[in-house]
Amino acid sequence: MKNEQISNKFYKNLGVKGLAKQVSSRRKKDIEYIKKFCEKSDKILDLACGYGRITIPMAKAGYNISGIDLAPNYIREAKINAKKQKLKIRFDIGSMLNLPYSDESFDKVICMWSSFSHLLTKKDQVETINEIYRILKPKGIALIEMVNGEKKKLRTKVEKEGMGENKRVWGETFNGVKSTTYIHTRKTLSLICKDSKFKNYKVGFARIMKGQRLTIKLYKK
Repeated sequence: MKNEQISNKFYKNLGVKGLAKQVSSRRKKDIEYIKKFCEKSDKILDLACGYGRITIPMAKAGYNISGIDLAPNYIREAKINAKKQKLKIRFDIGSMLNLPYSDESFDKVICMWSSFSHLLTKKDQVETINEIYRILKPKGIALIEMVNGEKKKLRTKVEKEGMGENKRVWGETFNGVKSTTYIHTRKTLSLICKDSKFKNYKVGFARIMKGQRLTIKLYKK
């Protein structure tokens, strides 16, 4: 089963309410973090936007932001929510591996709350980063955030239960729905960035989702 099929099945089964339950208590501070990363003059893409959990509050605050997600049920909900709040936001259905945008379309791209981790092979991870490179304008910046695979408890679990490529694919359950993700460390993230078109990037940590999370910042010349 391909990444898209696995991810789509998970989010379809989890549903909007299931995802909202996972992130609702963390959203406000995380959005403040994203606001510091973006300028209101930027054209921003929320990659794997879900039901607009970041896109809509950012648009409401005056940011020029669009959203894309693989799951049609989330995009439907995002459009409904934006309309209720009288916000004009472009929402698209699409894959990270083949983004439906022209070259150099965005100043900033954000991909938050472990969405990138649903890419289960290095090949697809590099391909997605190269798609981000393609759609970023010169001097554009992307921010990707995910669970910290260097934490001792998670690292131990992955060492024992890891599957798939490099034994870094790990399964867990959210609200009774099984999720399969690729658990990264700073080293594994640096390796995929090295193989991408980006020559300038920073891999590190940030305080997101009430914990220490891994981040990549990708800079296009």
